[in-house]
Amino acid sequence: MNRAILGGLALSLCALAVHAQQGIVGKYNGALERARGRTSGITIEITSAENGKLKGSYTSHGRGVCGGIFPIEGTYQGNKLEFTADRGGPTGDCLERKFEVVSDGDKLVGQMLQQSGESGKVHLSK
Repeated sequence: MNRAILGGLALSLCALAVHAQQGIVGKYNGALERARGRTSGITIEITSAENGKLKGSYTSHGRGVCGGIFPIEGTYQGNKLEFTADRGGPTGDCLERKFEVVSDGDKLVGQMLQQSGESGKVHLSK
């Protein structure tokens, strides 16, 4: 009987882990608020989340030279996600961006840090 209980508990924990992984997968739209009131629309799409690693894309909807779609890779533990958008852009000189966000239901909230030292607040919803 103890084996049956332990087996059921193990299956329940695995199901919870899979649900947590699938829960962060999806498309989040919102804003990046930078210094001096500059705000730009962004989209984060998390396409996979397995074993603490995630992949997807970051889209900057700005009209500047760093607008566009950038691949992201990172990690997650519990509701904390950290991921990096690669360098790139039309001219290839857009700086890497690091995101540190917390998942709260259908929302991602946190900050973006750029290699230049610039930062911004991130507010996204599914």
